Amino acid sequence: MSVLADIRVLDFGRYIAGPYLATHLADLGADVIRVEKVDGSEDRFVSPVGHDGAGALFLQAGRNKRGFTLNPTKPDGKEVLRRLVETADIVVANLPPAGLAAMGLDYESLKAIKPDIILATNNVFGAGGPWSDRVGFDGLAQAMSGAMSMSGPEGEPTRSTAPFVDFCSAAHGAIAVLAALRHRDLTGEGQHVETALLKTALMMTDSLLVEQSVLGVDRTSTHNRGQTSAPSDTFHCSDGVILASVVGGPLWERWCHLVGRPELLNDDRFKDDIGRGDHRDELCQIMADWCAGRTVGAGGPPPAPPPNAPGAVGGGGGPPPWTTPKCPLLRSMGCSRRWRTSTSTPSVSSSPPTTRVDSTHLHRWRSSR
Repeated sequence: MSVLADIRVLDFGRYIAGPYLATHLADLGADVIRVEKVDGSEDRFVSPVGHDGAGALFLQAGRNKRGFTLNPTKPDGKEVLRRLVETADIVVANLPPAGLAAMGLDYESLKAIKPDIILATNNVFGAGGPWSDRVGFDGLAQAMSGAMSMSGPEGEPTRSTAPFVDFCSAAHGAIAVLAALRHRDLTGEGQHVETALLKTALMMTDSLLVEQSVLGVDRTSTHNRGQTSAPSDTFHCSDGVILASVVGGPLWERWCHLVGRPELLNDDRFKDDIGRGDHRDELCQIMADWCAGRTVGAGGPPPAPPPNAPGAVGGGGGPPPWTTPKCPLLRSMGCSRRWRTSTSTPSVSSSPPTTRVDSTHLHRWRSSR
């Protein structure tokens, strides 16, 4: 039996932070019902890949869910919403407070229908501040948190294509919902749990912010090159590009033997991570010289060589014994797709929703819109 098999979730989320929170719950067995606009919500059609225009993001975040369409601002739609909430344990909505109130999805309205309801919300800035009703996307939080200033080439703040703030907010929201369920089990009380994109992004840059507050180091981006340990960068080999990160004393010792430079272990400049980070240019140049002309790419995870084999970490410093150049270690999206499809993934369904509800009628969902 799935751990959330007796839990029903109404998913009013859009794009990632809300819907993927509900996806986590669906993966744990909850009965998740996605509620869309009558004509289909705009996030359904981002990066269309399906014959009906369904997008890649929708298929990712819509797995294991059923679906309705509904206009909860109309009288009949409000009645449908009331009946749905009566049967639900959790409502998910990533909307600002004013939007929640307009749709009857604010906590007070939901609690009046079902006193022990749990509401999970996400917006950009959180509730209660002067910007609480402003809207925005993942990239805005990356920019305002300082994350972009530490990414990309020097002087060119760069947004991550992978929307990590959205997905991390979804994960944090799912954890909070599970805690709220436990609280309800113990007390019978519902709760309103909230995540905010900027708060999530600031959490992810916290170590940099703490260092800045204490030491005032004023770090800026060094592209792929690490700053608090070294060598850490991307390096060109004969068959592609690799990413190497040497962090901590044991890896440092093994790296020195790998590249044939054991004398570096006695150099006081490199006695700890921060010292090695301060001298990153010299160490990364040693690594770049060592990588030049070597073949290190592989189509899959490289076989572990014997501990003392040439090219083994801690071994004799020769070229690695694996030379299959199907995909360099730094992969394109095409190579990453082949990697993903060769690994085991949970068995989930990305089928279209099974039912459709507008303000007055219940219809069977058709796979072709």
